[in-house]
Amino acid sequence: RLFVGVALKGLKLLRAKRLTLDELIQEVAAQSLRTGLLFGGFSGWWHGSESLFGQMAPRASPRARTFIAALIASPWLLVEQKDFRHTCAIYTMARAVQVLFNRFRKRHPEIPAVPHGDSLLFILSSAQIMFAYALRPDTIPESYYTFIRKIGPMTESQLQSVRDRTYAPGG
Repeated sequence: RLFVGVALKGLKLLRAKRLTLDELIQEVAAQSLRTGLLFGGFSGWWHGSESLFGQMAPRASPRARTFIAALIASPWLLVEQKDFRHTCAIYTMARAVQVLFNRFRKRHPEIPAVPHGDSLLFILSSAQIMFAYALRPDTIPESYYTFIRKIGPMTESQLQSVRDRTYAPGG
């Protein structure tokens, strides 16, 4: 997936003639280096700190060791670009909500199972993004807004009309 994304970005930049081939190669190399640092650094620090914490606190549960190790390793996310970190945060948040709901449901069996709960979670998170797109574009990254605008059926004037009639910030 990463290779396809980098390749498509490279082709887009070459078509726009904003980069020479040498500059494109440098961009791809920089992206590869950032990705290698992220995964290598995170996994190395996670394994090392999890092992060290296991030796220092042998009575700690595996869940606690994993949590502490992830906290220690998480600064490696800073080697990536802000857009990538934002995307990771969105995926992580959606997964965390799913995990918390499943744990809550285990402790409270009276709560019925939600058929296709993953799909429901996706729908709810998409609805949040679409709300932000239509009514509060300042709350989402510019790249999201631009992408949705390109594939969406509404013009900017239509969106502004919806905003003017639906939502007035501070009011």
